[in-house]
Amino acid sequence: MLPAQGGFQRRARAWCPQCLNAWRKESKPLYEPLLWTLKPVTLCALHRKPLCFLCPFCRRQNGNLAPRTRPGYCSRCRQWLAQATSDLLSDRALTNDDLSWGDWVATVLGEVLAAAPRSPFAPTREGIARVINLCVERMVDGNASAFARLMDVGHFEVRRWQTGEAQPKFPALLGLSYRLGISLLDLLRGSLVSVPQKFVKPFPSQLSKGQSTSKEQRRPSRRMKTVTVLQTLQAALNESPPPSIRQVIQRTSHYSPFIYQHFSEICRAIARRFADYRKVQAVVRRDRARAEVREAAYRLRAQGVNNTRNHLGTSSDYTNLEEGHAALRLVREGIRCGSRGC
Repeated sequence: MLPAQGGFQRRARAWCPQCLNAWRKESKPLYEPLLWTLKPVTLCALHRKPLCFLCPFCRRQNGNLAPRTRPGYCSRCRQWLAQATSDLLSDRALTNDDLSWGDWVATVLGEVLAAAPRSPFAPTREGIARVINLCVERMVDGNASAFARLMDVGHFEVRRWQTGEAQPKFPALLGLSYRLGISLLDLLRGSLVSVPQKFVKPFPSQLSKGQSTSKEQRRPSRRMKTVTVLQTLQAALNESPPPSIRQVIQRTSHYSPFIYQHFSEICRAIARRFADYRKVQAVVRRDRARAEVREAAYRLRAQGVNNTRNHLGTSSDYTNLEEGHAALRLVREGIRCGSRGC
């Protein structure tokens, strides 16, 4: 069963450091729960803390299908993932709405996954279109543009949903189900016969949107968003380590074109700062790889073991990095040169 097209399964690994450390301390098997692989899940259901997405050592993401993947360890640098670190969401102050949303997402997605083996189904565009039309008629008296503003999407997109020409991506359906307080399974099956006249819950990390279509009433909200976005961007300039511009934009809950159009200078400053940081980290990683591979190679040579990648793989976490390859080649050349007396 595929709940909806797009936005369901994340491509990079996510994990809860507290869960991993607890399992390791109690000598329990390390594993990655299925919920961690689902893109809408951003909080640990047990600890109610944001999941992490970046390795605390190499500051890179781990692909779900990366080779040599080992639960609890980075597939790139092979280090333990559950170190104390700030991540994309870790340093955000979670509101009650954020926690309520995170708990609800984990619960409802668990229900969807549990229902799949018993009654498999695939949402159809026709069924979803019936629900969207019901929402438009019930909530805004058939005004598709007003409904588009409530959903924070373009009105042409809503028109395509209504006609079945396109199907909303899973995050949009998930948010609609949460804000209306309706069953996600019924929404996916297209079996709803009634919906509330207005949203019953606020969406987390977003300012509440009024239902009035008056431009005069929408302008204060737009100014408030602009101030909030500017504060977020300015705070990012003082963060250590520097975040990428993509990470900062995700925190604002706005689309990238809006951010770049109104704050181009500060966006470029954030991007330059992150690029400089990446260059410094690349040098540090290169030097660390060279030093570790060189040390491991000479130690193995003293033991009479060949200096090959397979043998070094048990001694160095940087064998698979290009820097590690270069260091190993230099060691081999030095050994050959020494044996010839050059």
